[in-house]
Amino acid sequence: MNRQQLMLRIQQTGFALVDTNLFLDSHPECQVALEFFAENQQLYKQYVAEYERNFGPLKACDADASRGWQWIQGPWPWELEA
Repeated sequence: MNRQQLMLRIQQTGFALVDTNLFLDSHPECQVALEFFAENQQLYKQYVAEYERNFGPLKACDADASRGWQWIQGPWPWELEA
């Protein structure tokens, strides 16, 4: 996947996690929702790991400062490619 495709997948699975989280707050025993959350949580972590491995950290707090401050090296995660 390219950078934009990965970012879209991260956004989609992140939205699914937040939405399912809200549902589970009022339906904590729903097995279908719990399984859906677990599946999307795994996908989210996988997409974030792949993005960061190929394109750098998504958040400044995840930047590796031991090699200098590379966080400012573009493009930013939210910037679209030209």
